[in-house]
Amino acid sequence: LFVIARNSVFAYKGKAMDVRAIAGELGVRYLLEGSARRAAGRVRINAQLIDALSGKHLWAERFDRGLEDIFAVQDEATAKIVEALLGRLRAPPARNRPRNLEAYDLVVRARKSFDESPQMAREAHLMLTRAIALDPDYAEAYRWLAMNHWMGWVHWGEPFEPARSTSLELARKAVAIDPNDAGCRWVLANLLAYERDFEQAEIEFAKAIELDPNEADIWATLSDIEVLAGQVDLSLKHIRKAFRLNPFPPSWYYLTLGQAQYAARDY
Repeated sequence: LFVIARNSVFAYKGKAMDVRAIAGELGVRYLLEGSARRAAGRVRINAQLIDALSGKHLWAERFDRGLEDIFAVQDEATAKIVEALLGRLRAPPARNRPRNLEAYDLVVRARKSFDESPQMAREAHLMLTRAIALDPDYAEAYRWLAMNHWMGWVHWGEPFEPARSTSLELARKAVAIDPNDAGCRWVLANLLAYERDFEQAEIEFAKAIELDPNEADIWATLSDIEVLAGQVDLSLKHIRKAFRLNPFPPSWYYLTLGQAQYAARDY
């Protein structure tokens, strides 16, 4: 099933638009919409799945639970959507879930800011380090801390070592904790490619795509690496796929597209 990237969907937040118009712009058939409120230690989620062609509601439900049950609610909602689209979807593999809500909150905040500036990156580093201290088996925290170290030496002028080796160690740790997390896999793949271990990087990219073929960042990162590996035609194909999955992408997608076009002598 083709799924559009989250940040492209967020472009419609707060806008009063017909579901058919949104589906037409994004090139999708089904829309999941809803709201979430958090208050006094509880979370209330309203969600509905709509067939945009017919306007029919395939599924709708309200969840009102204690905040400590937030991850169970996520899993339950996913299962309900799979059930509503029975025959079109396969159930996703089991995922590692955080055991500490504060750790989860820290990771959510850190991943939004770790690449905005050196100062924000340092703040993200502190948040991610704290998250791991609170929940040492939280794979996503290791994944983003690995990216934080990688960004440090690639973009922010931090010393090559120990940032390089630390980022790789953290990425391997993330995959070891949760081998079913596509994000952990593509972060490791990216770091392996920067080690020029393209063979192993290709294996990790393939696994990441198998786990989540709709994650646009995987395709965009793969395109970036394929330029380095001299696979220009594949790079162009994959960055275009990333744009299809994420029609309103971050700016680095355009940089990746530009370098692929330059490598292809498409000036």
